[in-house]
Amino acid sequence: MRRSGVDWYRLFPAVAGGLGEATDLDTDVTPPRVRALHYEFEGWDGDALVESYPCFLVTQEAGEEFRRQGFTGLVLREVRVSTSDVFEELYPGVVLPAFQWLDVTGAPGRDDLGLTEAAELVVSGRVFEVVRDKIPGCDVEPF
Repeated sequence: MRRSGVDWYRLFPAVAGGLGEATDLDTDVTPPRVRALHYEFEGWDGDALVESYPCFLVTQEAGEEFRRQGFTGLVLREVRVSTSDVFEELYPGVVLPAFQWLDVTGAPGRDDLGLTEAAELVVSGRVFEVVRDKIPGCDVEPF
């Protein structure tokens, strides 16, 4: 069910960790360009979409649904995932699901997924309907 009159949403996913040491990052451009992504989790409350500037990750399950739906403005890429010592202490025995790097390539308000100049994620109502129940830790605003 789409909120009346709102076709685009700005999502602010939970930050569940940060860029790991194996991330290959070009900081000569803004936002930085990531060539290879290593995401190190420090926590995780079950959201299917997480971030660490300037990157987003989705669970493999959510990524497969994005493919099935034919959403535009994204490339799903491999990501190296690890957990920090803090994660191991706070979440003993928790096994993370498989994640994919959600490389957002689209324009906000045009493609199903796009980034603003400030690297904020904007999604269409179609994408929002798919993820809305899977991202309880995500702040959402109309775009």
